[in-house]
Amino acid sequence: MARKSQAEIALAADTSDTEWITMQEAALIVRVDPVTIRRWISAGYIRAERFGPRLIRVDKATLDASGETLVWGHQARR
Repeated sequence: MARKSQAEIALAADTSDTEWITMQEAALIVRVDPVTIRRWISAGYIRAERFGPRLIRVDKATLDASGETLVWGHQARR
């Protein structure tokens, strides 16, 4: 996943209509572990805000704009 510039993140995240979701919900949407969501936030791939000492919410628009959902697994061989 390529790192997004601050301008790209800002464009994808209009705060007036921002839908904030939990990290667990974000992880379920893109089918990754919540730790991966934390890493993506730290790396700047997706936008998140802290709403209290322990309450972190992910901007759903930047999550959707971050790319495709990846599904790992093996296809059945014939």
